[in-house]
Amino acid sequence: MLKSSAAVYESHFVMTKYSWYSICNIILDHYEKSTIMKQLFFFAGFLILVSCSKSIEGFNGKVIHTALQNQIDIRTGETLIVNLGNFGDEEGAGIFSNPRNAKISTVIRLINTNSIIYEYIPADNFVGKDTVSLIINRGSDGAGSGVSNTARICINVTN
Repeated sequence: MLKSSAAVYESHFVMTKYSWYSICNIILDHYEKSTIMKQLFFFAGFLILVSCSKSIEGFNGKVIHTALQNQIDIRTGETLIVNLGNFGDEEGAGIFSNPRNAKISTVIRLINTNSIIYEYIPADNFVGKDTVSLIINRGSDGAGSGVSNTARICINVTN
């Protein structure tokens, strides 16, 4: 007599359930529970340490978050993050002219928020004015081509 597909699925599920249950019992019988717990805590701690250690070499300053402006003042050792806004799939931003005195000058698309930021860290011991020009491309409305604008940011770095 043929089994229905539901009966075949149910018997497969029961077999899989007992298989995993048996495997777990073998592992627990082989190792002490405390040893397994120690290993799990060590592994979890290692993952937390690795995932939280994103740092820029030599950076120990403050991060300044701001909206797009023509002139921004920061201090030596600080990181400037400028939010350029939310962008769609066909939109974007890029650097047209890099600042001359930057240790880091980059545009980053944040996937989880659809926003784009500009990050700037001045060169070590730099004090003065630095300028960056960005190209900001907004998508079309379906009737015409996309619109590209430039934004020039003057960054005043002080002690």
